[in-house]
Amino acid sequence: FAKAGKPDDVIKMAEQMKANGIPVTVRHQNSILEALVKAGKPNDAARWLLQMSNRAPQSRWQRNMDEPDVYSYAMVMGALASAGRVSSVESLNQAMRLAGTEAT
Repeated sequence: FAKAGKPDDVIKMAEQMKANGIPVTVRHQNSILEALVKAGKPNDAARWLLQMSNRAPQSRWQRNMDEPDVYSYAMVMGALASAGRVSSVESLNQAMRLAGTEAT
């Protein structure tokens, strides 16, 4: 679903996993981000990323999720850059550094 750019399906699958007691890891969250990016929704991807990093209000099931990794940030920053949202890219880059998430 992620590669096809179907974020609603990916989110629904993650909700089902969580309901069945299966942990939703950063890899699963990155699939959601990928689907949002491929669907042409960089703003939604940025919101989701901020929820992952606990810097925004969270939905009922997003509490205690894994922190985003470098790939999470890079994917969303690339989508925002392609959309011409340079100031948003700079803000996310700063948030990534403040979170202690940096490329190794």
